[in-house]
Amino acid sequence: MQQVHQLTYCRLCVDNVNLLVKDRLVYTKEQLERHKIGKEPTDVEGFTGHPQCLYCEERYYDDEEQYRHLRREHYFCSLCEADGARNFFYKNAHQLMQHYKRSHYPCTDAECVTAGIVFASELELSIHRVGPSFDLLE
Repeated sequence: MQQVHQLTYCRLCVDNVNLLVKDRLVYTKEQLERHKIGKEPTDVEGFTGHPQCLYCEERYYDDEEQYRHLRREHYFCSLCEADGARNFFYKNAHQLMQHYKRSHYPCTDAECVTAGIVFASELELSIHRVGPSFDLLE
């Protein structure tokens, strides 16, 4: 198809949609780029393009596949997620740590920094710093 007609298929659609070759849409290079961003007519109702990762610029078939990629390859704040702020990711551990410093209460002990120990409140951090106290039980 490429060599003879200078047309190609969308690799994301080929890998994710079960169609016969004769039923697949073909694109020129320019049309394929427009298809990927949702600016090319398609047979799929509501198609708005293949989402792109903001960090590594890879495109995915749909939002679900992109979400799996983000959870697997990038970083997210479990504290924010627990508070209901979903789908906000960070490119790397350094960016996540910067978020922790701005929005939460990370422990500055060397072991805790290495482990990424962070707390939602100053009270939780204070309790962590005090550690277990067994004197109260005696």
